[in-house]
Amino acid sequence: MRRLAVFVVAAVLVGVGGCFGPVVPPIAGFTACLNGWQGLLEMQFSSTSSTIGNHWITLYSWDFGDGETADDYGGWVSHLYAEEGTYTVRLTVTDDRGLTASTEQSLDIAVPAVIGDVSIAGGSPWRAVGEVENRSDSLLVSVTIKVKFYDSDGVRIGEGTTDVTEIDAGEHVRFTVEGPSYPDVVASVHASVTAYVTECSGTYPVPVDGKP
Repeated sequence: MRRLAVFVVAAVLVGVGGCFGPVVPPIAGFTACLNGWQGLLEMQFSSTSSTIGNHWITLYSWDFGDGETADDYGGWVSHLYAEEGTYTVRLTVTDDRGLTASTEQSLDIAVPAVIGDVSIAGGSPWRAVGEVENRSDSLLVSVTIKVKFYDSDGVRIGEGTTDVTEIDAGEHVRFTVEGPSYPDVVASVHASVTAYVTECSGTYPVPVDGKP
């Protein structure tokens, strides 16, 4: 009887340990990438969070560090910042068991494509010649540059655009934009970056919702 009692107690303890073992919370993680189509300071955020097998993440709560927050259910959001700066972004995930986990990253948000000196090339047509720099640490697939042409009275008399492609990190690339073809004298020009494509732009990251 004593051996039987010991066996029963041991079996009960094994069963309890299997049902009430350590609670494993989810693991929070995300990647961030600048996306220059919807706005020059728009960031894409993609969750890489996970939880234990046979369970899933049900809610992704984002704090973008600029006073704005968002909840989503797919693990992917974009956010447009008002100005350049350093922001601490925090992600909190909740799984179907109601367990949560959080992580944060400090991100330097800045437009990666910068226009250098721009000069006027006279003739018919008039042209603007300048330089664009990739000041980020990743490839810029393309950068769209817009140039406005003005006469001596400050009146805009024309404009043009060009796309510069495959700009490596730290690289400087020359560009030319054609302006008015009629004989008005161009006195000044203004060049600006209107859009850019990074390696993450145009993709829809898929969150990882499996066993860590």
